Amino acid sequence: MCAPMNEHSDITDQLCGLLDIGSRRIERVEIDGRLFWIKRPENLKPRMRLQKGSPHAAFERERTALRTLNALGAPVPALLVDRPDVIVTEDSGVDLLRLRRHRKHHDVTGHFFDGGAALAQLHALGHAHGRPALKDICCQPTRATIIDFERAHPALNTRRGMARDVVLLFINGMNVLGGQTPEIDALKDGYRSADQSGLWDAALEWSRNLTWMCIATRPAHWLPLPLVEVRKLPQSRDYFRDQRKAR
Repeated sequence: MCAPMNEHSDITDQLCGLLDIGSRRIERVEIDGRLFWIKRPENLKPRMRLQKGSPHAAFERERTALRTLNALGAPVPALLVDRPDVIVTEDSGVDLLRLRRHRKHHDVTGHFFDGGAALAQLHALGHAHGRPALKDICCQPTRATIIDFERAHPALNTRRGMARDVVLLFINGMNVLGGQTPEIDALKDGYRSADQSGLWDAALEWSRNLTWMCIATRPAHWLPLPLVEVRKLPQSRDYFRDQRKAR
């Protein structure tokens, strides 16, 4: 049974006819020139289940978060079909990571500004993402949208949880972009422009944890493994330390 949102009922009727045909975890479909994403719980092997946890619990967290955030008017994709075994959302455009990679010779800082503002808007509604990354923020010409709420949880909807969101996003951004780039600065400016509760300052304080995290993970630097995030933690630590000094 589908649970459509009224304003999208015509499209939802067509989507419902597709849901029992496919079986892939994530499918991209086009109807009447519009793009939509079908998402189902992930099928994990036992080893990956131990590492990532229950895929059905993660799916239910995302489903619940999207339902709640749609009702609040948050910068998230419209939830068109809401079932225990499948959800369908409206396409939100290109994520910041792909946007940066595919437009290396174009100025995309405006999109990063919008992405930072979108996270601040989510926080202003009292909700944390859980573990935001550049690939979780999608852009269209007129708006930025946040996706992938599998790590969302009510326990994270605190000032500390939102501050942690900010730091994790910037760690990811500096890892994949190679340091403090103009896009990182735009992301910061966008977040601060929409920060209504001083969460940027809270993030700067939370970032002090990066000092001991760098110490604790130092042995991993010598392992022959692609631990990019671990090896680049010092640059994130230094970035936030400089931001604290500049206050």
